[in-house]
Amino acid sequence: MKNLFGLFVILSFGINLTYAVEYVEPTFLLERVKSGKLPPISERLPDEPLIVKAGVITSEEDLPNWEPGKYGGIMRFGHSNTNWNPDVFIMLNEHVLIGSGISPSNAIGNIFLDYKISNNNTTFTFALRKGLRWSDGVEVTTEDVRYVFEDVYKNEKINSVFPAKFKSGGDPAGKPVEITYDSKYQFTMKFDAPYGGLVSELSIKGWQGYTDILRPSHHLKEFHPKYTPLDKLEPEIERLGFKDEWWQYYNSVDCTNWELTKPCSKNYPSLWPWIMVDINDEVMSFERNPYYHKVDTLGQQLPYIDKVMSQLVGDTDSTNIKILAGEIDMTREDTALVRMPLYREAEDKGLIKAHILDMHVNPTALKCNYSTPNENDRKVLNNLKFRKALNLAVNRDEILENIYFNMGEKPKYGQVFDPKAAEDLLDEIGMMRGPDGFRLGYDGKVFEFTLDYADHAPDIKYVAELLTEHFKAIGIQTKSKLMESTLFNTTGTNNERRHCHILWSVEPMWEAGTWTDYIPEMGESTLWRKWYDTNGKEGEEPPEAMKSMMKLHKERGSHVPYSPRDGELFQEIISNMHENLWVIEMLDDAKYILITNPRMGNVQSSGQAIGANNSGEQLFYR
Repeated sequence: MKNLFGLFVILSFGINLTYAVEYVEPTFLLERVKSGKLPPISERLPDEPLIVKAGVITSEEDLPNWEPGKYGGIMRFGHSNTNWNPDVFIMLNEHVLIGSGISPSNAIGNIFLDYKISNNNTTFTFALRKGLRWSDGVEVTTEDVRYVFEDVYKNEKINSVFPAKFKSGGDPAGKPVEITYDSKYQFTMKFDAPYGGLVSELSIKGWQGYTDILRPSHHLKEFHPKYTPLDKLEPEIERLGFKDEWWQYYNSVDCTNWELTKPCSKNYPSLWPWIMVDINDEVMSFERNPYYHKVDTLGQQLPYIDKVMSQLVGDTDSTNIKILAGEIDMTREDTALVRMPLYREAEDKGLIKAHILDMHVNPTALKCNYSTPNENDRKVLNNLKFRKALNLAVNRDEILENIYFNMGEKPKYGQVFDPKAAEDLLDEIGMMRGPDGFRLGYDGKVFEFTLDYADHAPDIKYVAELLTEHFKAIGIQTKSKLMESTLFNTTGTNNERRHCHILWSVEPMWEAGTWTDYIPEMGESTLWRKWYDTNGKEGEEPPEAMKSMMKLHKERGSHVPYSPRDGELFQEIISNMHENLWVIEMLDDAKYILITNPRMGNVQSSGQAIGANNSGEQLFYR
């Protein structure tokens, strides 16, 4: 049995600070501990838990008054899409490494205890936290890593393509990593080329989460025919309608981080701060993970809040009705600056607290499907002068004033509003006005431009309506179309979008290497993305300007985030992006409204609002 006192080691600027403190049992778990259903806290924590203090999860600049919290409470959310709540997802998701704030800068161990980079960014040695346990109490070991790489990634039935993030440089054409398992708690990854970008991949980038590198092998082996005879699995496989397709059955029970708000995560062994205990058509419920690996400076095990509950609502408007009634304790995803006067009224009544923070994305941007199936549409969209005309036609002053309350800046390449110049460009490329005044495509017919969008955030609808009028003003027949979220995603993945869609773009996060939508994603010019992912074997070869962007992206993967060369490559990427207008953004440096319960503590006072989601385990009720 471990000593009741923990030996805390905090790594800060290379200085080890060690001190002892007594662990504090969460009140919510006391009865289970007393009855013997749960071991005491000293036996549930790893030998070296992650100590949360000022500057560990959130930077001291953004949260200067961090303080140890107190146990208790339920955090209430609302979600408009069945089995999906992005606020909850960000809050629960855990990464292998952690930087202070939404950044991989100076990343330290999170799920893992520590790591070392050597041999010119080609060798990475990782140490696990001894005594770290899955939420069912089973210890985490390197077997959980070996299982993922040997029995999942190398099994072509389960995983058709070995993940590019674990190939040299993060390049789909790179050589897969070689892993040696040094002990029960240490393993080494070796690449045949520099791959400093792995630090980003294992920290905040893309919200990828720890499940990309380790999973509960003791649980998943029960569903894998390598460890459990297929004849024992077949009755359940047939009951669920998978016939003899065992790998589909396997994938249905292998719950990765992107599925943590879905039914498969109920009671699934995990390392998240809260684990799902119930889910139905109306509500998803989570309770604190008794084996969570973080404590504060007083020895209190995080999270402070005992339960998380999210109720299904009709849409983002319905979520905002609940916000204004004081029935939502935290949300960011469904807020909108246009509703700020209403938030202030609710705040004055003591129902909520509205924090004006920074947005991690550009909230609305026009993204086109450059690999659209229709040849006429493709010819128009791939003409840079057409995109320049669109950019010149956007009245950003109107958008900023009416939708964003002037809480943002116009993009560097979108300072000029000049409809006359836009019309001249359209004339120049041969898109002349027809008898009804609308522009013709290269097939001689009216070019009917469509803007697809889903109910991802309240402001998107209003931007779509304004853009429709802006483009009509220069003679482009334009229609905006609201799509159900699942259909929106499906049409993108299947390369079925005819023209463009409106969604956020994440340029504010690019510099940190935490997203890469400067190259096409699945759902945006899908055939170009397939060409990239398959090293030219599938999909469609993009033009030279995009291939240059992809080359910059690959080189960036070689370098550690924030290194001098990484910064140079980032600037080249931004230049390519702006010169070619692959994405047409509405504004930069936008503000974001974070809504919290007025009694909630450890809420950051500056920085990116999404950082508050990412630090949910340190929030508490006063």
